[in-house]
Amino acid sequence: MSIYIDLLKLEGHEEGGYFAIFYKSSDKVVPLNDRYSQIESGQNIEKHQYVERNASSSIYFLLEKQGFSAWHRLKSDEIWHYYDGGSPIDIHVIDHDGQLKLYTLGNPSLIEDAAFQIVIKAGVWFAAEVRDKSSFGLMGCTVSPAFEYHDFELAKLYRDQLIKLYPELINIIDRLIKPQVMSSSYQTNDHVIALSKSKFSADDYIKKLKLEKHQEGGFFSLNYKSTDVVVPLDSRYRNSGRERDEPHRFAGSSIYYLLDKDDFSAWHRLKSDEIWHYYDGGSPIDIHVIDHDGQLKTYGLGNPLLNKNASFQVIIKAGVWFAAEVHDKESFGLIGCTVSPAFEYGDFVLVNRKNLVLQYPEHEIIINKFTRIELSSDDSWAHKLLIRRV
Repeated sequence: MSIYIDLLKLEGHEEGGYFAIFYKSSDKVVPLNDRYSQIESGQNIEKHQYVERNASSSIYFLLEKQGFSAWHRLKSDEIWHYYDGGSPIDIHVIDHDGQLKLYTLGNPSLIEDAAFQIVIKAGVWFAAEVRDKSSFGLMGCTVSPAFEYHDFELAKLYRDQLIKLYPELINIIDRLIKPQVMSSSYQTNDHVIALSKSKFSADDYIKKLKLEKHQEGGFFSLNYKSTDVVVPLDSRYRNSGRERDEPHRFAGSSIYYLLDKDDFSAWHRLKSDEIWHYYDGGSPIDIHVIDHDGQLKTYGLGNPLLNKNASFQVIIKAGVWFAAEVHDKESFGLIGCTVSPAFEYGDFVLVNRKNLVLQYPEHEIIINKFTRIELSSDDSWAHKLLIRRV
């Protein structure tokens, strides 16, 4: 466990556990939900003033042994991603109806009711702990719009109100209400990290997660799309380019995605930054990127303890061309992809091979390797990512 604390430069979090900021979007959005606004008073009238926010953020987070994430809540939806560890994470949620619910974050090939992604809705009180008190769990947490400390409330400040509202939950509220803050100069015994192969095959995950063929290659399923609406401030989201043409977008989205053996994700680009998260499989993922300066770079998505220069999270910046493949052609990789503002089909562009080679002739070989001569005209896959605005 301390290997990850050292490797990822994790520090004690005020809610408990250890964390490190991995990413905060430079893109700005204006959330249209009133909970993000500032209230201005004048002439006996209260008016909501909407303010700019960063589009999204992501951290690494680790819980171990008797430590826990104390009851707290956020203004934004948060997605927890399970990366590694000897224990699943039990996430306790008091929903908006006052019902206590338990969600299991973990590897579903090992724990039947577990999931690699758990979405925690904005405004609910929640706490988390490792199920196996002799072990740990390493996670990622993505938030859209991005996390800000003034969005964060610890329940210890509201203990009496919570007990009054939910007297039947007094035992679990009190058990997980006082944070166990760890210092950055931690004193802990290390754990044995079991680096075992997945118990699921690619076909098992395709069936378990109801994955379907993706037009770019690989298999996918939509797991989450925010109901919160934001206005992106970057001009690339304005189809007409007119100053007043302000598109309304959902705040964020997330999918499961799987690449197997010789299959690949063909060169494409998006309007939004995308975070790829590595969950499981026998192979890391090689992500090839042609950046805005025309430089070809390859990033390793995978477990850094097993694969040199790999990372559980890789950021792919908006507007760059990128493609991906499994490193081990006899295996597969299961990942998650989070996008903020949320994915829309109109943001997705599959490359035209001829045009990209003309633009970057020095990369002709790898461009040809990860493009398909004929693209499917079936767009049904994309419609599964779209949710009607209500």
